[in-house]
Amino acid sequence: MNFLNIKLGGIVKDFIYQLSIPNSFLVLFTIGYFLDFNLNKDELKALGIGMFVKFLPGIILFLLLAFLFDTSQLIVKIIAIGSILPTPMVAVVYSNERRLNPNLASVFITMSIIIGVVLMSIVMLKW
Repeated sequence: MNFLNIKLGGIVKDFIYQLSIPNSFLVLFTIGYFLDFNLNKDELKALGIGMFVKFLPGIILFLLLAFLFDTSQLIVKIIAIGSILPTPMVAVVYSNERRLNPNLASVFITMSIIIGVVLMSIVMLKW
């Protein structure tokens, strides 16, 4: 829409804004509904491996971008921060829909939010 220079009218903007208001509450409610920290040994192992697989490539990409490119460019910052973002809430919905383990997915999302916020804070403070 930006490339085609399409501008939304006030009514459309207001309608989309009204749809977005309950979004944060619904995401947090859904995660909290499935959140259960009573994980068995195999689930804890899967959680640790998942966190490692999720954040290690992001951290490596972030460091490569920081050393190879000019970090004053906005696009480099966006890609670098995007590589360490938390897992989206849709993982809980997907795991519930596929009859996987929504409790593990909820804990995974919660942990990735905590780790992601810490990493993004470090990045923003150092840049």
